[in-house]
Amino acid sequence: MKGWSEVSDASALLGAEPAQRLMDWLVGTVAAPAPELGRPGALCPFVRPSLDARKLFAVVVPGSPESTATETAVRRETQAFLNAAPTRSDPRSVHKSLLIVLPDAQREQEVTTLVARIKLDLIRSGMTCGEFYPQCDDRSVRNGEVKVATSPMPLIALRYLTKHDELFLRSQPQYYPSYQEWRSHAERSS
Repeated sequence: MKGWSEVSDASALLGAEPAQRLMDWLVGTVAAPAPELGRPGALCPFVRPSLDARKLFAVVVPGSPESTATETAVRRETQAFLNAAPTRSDPRSVHKSLLIVLPDAQREQEVTTLVARIKLDLIRSGMTCGEFYPQCDDRSVRNGEVKVATSPMPLIALRYLTKHDELFLRSQPQYYPSYQEWRSHAERSS
């Protein structure tokens, strides 16, 4: 957790204005009701509980997302996430999330490519991630008219997998078998 900051107090990490833009986006968009999705609740149902539990963290990983050094640093942060309390065995872990801010990303494709290189390993470890950036065109699985990953800065959002992630992963054949293995193991363990 070295270098992590609670997202609500990330001004020392990101600077006052970027930290405020990040919080405004999280509270005003991601944690806000989104009836256009065709279901009740927020765009992401995990964000408000994570904020309330003070378990939504941010960390900055500088460098080009295309570089091996940046990928190594991101993987190091994902390992730190696994090791930080609350760990997976604690029911409160569902509220723990990490935003890995990539300030040196120059093109959206850099974030997408980095996520593609790490996501399978994350799923095998019981985590998932999403890529977010200012011009991201990712759409809701429930309503293809709704963009869901447009953020004020390039970042990767990381959290533990849940059973509900099947909705997102079943349409991604490169990840779904690993998700099914994780879920089968999780069900046998509970």
